[in-house]
Amino acid sequence: MKDNKFEDDNPYSTPVEIHNYVPSPSPHGATGAYINQVKPLCICMIIQGVLEILMGGIYTAMIFVMPAIMNQQGAAGGPQIPGQQQQTVQLIVGLVYGIGGGIALIAGLLRIVSGIRGLSYRGYSMGVASHFFGMLNIITCYCVPTSLGLCIWGCIVYFNPEVKYAFKMGAEGQDAAKITAEMTGRQHY
Repeated sequence: MKDNKFEDDNPYSTPVEIHNYVPSPSPHGATGAYINQVKPLCICMIIQGVLEILMGGIYTAMIFVMPAIMNQQGAAGGPQIPGQQQQTVQLIVGLVYGIGGGIALIAGLLRIVSGIRGLSYRGYSMGVASHFFGMLNIITCYCVPTSLGLCIWGCIVYFNPEVKYAFKMGAEGQDAAKITAEMTGRQHY
């Protein structure tokens, strides 16, 4: 018997006192809570990847648009940058947009591929890498909140032992529906 009355009434406490406790009908003792998060996470990864590719395309286009805007501003009587400084500014602008656009394009493509593969419990390492590589989008200042959210959510889900085991089963060639059914304790028809 415990001394603390509140621990006895806590519905969130670990049921250590119950002998032979099995949290679900799954043969591996899995509850399926994290397995049920894989599909929505992968769908969000695909959506995030599409948005990152769009932003990467815009950043890549800005490599050519920004010098034209700067030249047009000077021709319209606005503040002009001296010749050599203008070349330096255009080089810096080109590098910033080029690097940002390249990272966004690569991160978006990586997210889409890993999201599609993750739906069938394949590409575990690629999925984890896509979450961390996507955080490099901080350079573009775009999609940082959603990328951070996906990184945190993805790490929580992907590093769960149930999900690791499901991806191991997927790598062995098992069907995604069968893996989900087995890991969540549902019937597979």
